[in-house]
Amino acid sequence: MKNLKEKLFPPNVIIASVIVVIILCCVANLVLQFNKFSFNSTSKNRAWVTVFPASTDTSISTLEINSTIKTKQTSESISGLFTIGMKVKVAKTGGDGLRMRLEAGLTSDVIYLAQENQEFIISNGPKIADGFVWWEIRSINNTTTGWAVQDFLEISNY
Repeated sequence: MKNLKEKLFPPNVIIASVIVVIILCCVANLVLQFNKFSFNSTSKNRAWVTVFPASTDTSISTLEINSTIKTKQTSESISGLFTIGMKVKVAKTGGDGLRMRLEAGLTSDVIYLAQENQEFIISNGPKIADGFVWWEIRSINNTTTGWAVQDFLEISNY
């Protein structure tokens, strides 16, 4: 039995293990003594967070068109960029295309994805919905009609 213990745990392994444990304890003690971070509740370093509740009012009181004309939120008083019957094209989508919707508004069903530079005729509008000015546009060949955001339309010179 004694031979078995000596084979499993030779004296030099036991001595080396004790020395390693003592060294690790000393290192841990030094780290704790010279630690510059304080975890007590009297620390002067505190984070301050101010929470501002989000506004529940999502209505738009004024809308700026062409950066100079300010109008109220009614379809009758919006003028500026486009008029009914004007020829426009899809622009500034970064190649993603323009979603044409069944009605003015972001929650309305998408009925067609117009491609960059595709031309249309303005047939109705403007309407304000979800913070955007919307125009109803129809394709040149009268096959597609839907509502599109003014920001992605520009006057076509073709």
